[in-house]
Amino acid sequence: MANDMKKFQEIFEGEWKWDRDENLVEAMKKMGNPEKEIEMFAGCKPTITFKLEGDYAFMNYEMVPGMGHKCTFKFNEEFDSKDELSGDNPTFHNKETATLTEDGVMVWVTKNQLTGPGKIDTYSEWFVKDGELHTPSSPLDDRSYKCNRIFKKVQK
Repeated sequence: MANDMKKFQEIFEGEWKWDRDENLVEAMKKMGNPEKEIEMFAGCKPTITFKLEGDYAFMNYEMVPGMGHKCTFKFNEEFDSKDELSGDNPTFHNKETATLTEDGVMVWVTKNQLTGPGKIDTYSEWFVKDGELHTPSSPLDDRSYKCNRIFKKVQK
């Protein structure tokens, strides 16, 4: 566990700003997301912040200022994540598990607890290549296609 946290810190810790997308709109359409949701998501230029908090990893995936997905987690342990801003009608409620592979890939399995268009379980492999954070994602039960959001690290 300690090695996972050290590796997480070395590879991911810091702030990452959106740079570009690959196949985002096409994949979201194939996943059944509503057109308005696709437009909103494609128009966002998110920021991701990772940091180590003791024995836990912290992630803030901020879609726009004040709106996003914050979670504190331990690798290999399922955790609950939920939209806390929308009250009784959350935009997401997931059971998630993050693992860190030996070669430094952070694997996310997200099991959606909501139903409706575009509410599917997903599989993602997040990794840093050539100084960029890649976050390819596909449906958990069909990895034949994916979308990828790519981020560049903010230098401080």
